[in-house]
Amino acid sequence: MSKLQDQKKNIIILTVLAVLIAVVAVFGFGNRTRTTAPQGEMMNMPGMMDLIIPSAGAEGVTDAAQQSDAPVPEVTPVPELNGRVLVSLSGSGQYGWLPVYKEGEYVYPIVQTDKDGNMYENRVHVTSDSVWMEYSTCENQDCVGEGVVTFENKETRILGNFIICLPNQVTLELFTEDEVQAMYSQSGADQ
Repeated sequence: MSKLQDQKKNIIILTVLAVLIAVVAVFGFGNRTRTTAPQGEMMNMPGMMDLIIPSAGAEGVTDAAQQSDAPVPEVTPVPELNGRVLVSLSGSGQYGWLPVYKEGEYVYPIVQTDKDGNMYENRVHVTSDSVWMEYSTCENQDCVGEGVVTFENKETRILGNFIICLPNQVTLELFTEDEVQAMYSQSGADQ
């Protein structure tokens, strides 16, 4: 097969995947629960990076100056980010960020239950420069077989920065921290 035919084939595959993702995002899949997180609330998933720090005066929160005798807790530095993985659950409309720290490796479980009580699980493995689907309860295991997305290969992979589990309706996208900051600044949204 010539390079031109390969490129055309890749474009067709990407187009079909984009249409499938759009259909799943709009209509959902099967009989999954279609509830969404309330406005302004983050998806309840381990490792999400949105930190909510209440201000002094909020219920149960006092200014440190008012507690002169109270011991000051030791502050643990927040690890430096190298990027983030956007996790989208198209069946429920929820999404959130997983951190890509400059050091260490982490595995994040994503567990969903539909209205019939069926459980779906994906495990996302994140290193300082990559992400892959380590495990999935889906039958076809295509998402596990899609391999590793890295900061270096995401521009040349057929699926780009995506890893997609269609049966469990989980989509992963790897972004550098600079790309995330650019998205927020373009949209005018806060992180």
